[in-house]
Amino acid sequence: MMITRKVQKTVELSLKQYPVVGILGSRQVGKTTLARAIQSILTQKSVYLDLELPSDLSKLQDPELYMGQFRVFPKYRSDNVKNFAAGSQCGGERR
Repeated sequence: MMITRKVQKTVELSLKQYPVVGILGSRQVGKTTLARAIQSILTQKSVYLDLELPSDLSKLQDPELYMGQFRVFPKYRSDNVKNFAAGSQCGGERR
């Protein structure tokens, strides 16, 4: 059973605003479990990358090229991504 986390709503809302959302945190805190849980309830196609895997990390050597293959991702403005990264604080709070 997964622990319901307050941050899940934040991630879900971010996915409605941004084409790419990252989940960062310490090891073994449930990032992958959270990502998979959210992915299972999404109605649109989604892509999960584990940046600890060299094969996934290499996909982002040219992020625009990689993301461009997914028609569901609109062209995004880099200032939106910067604003999101600077303005969000996602911790591992429990509910």
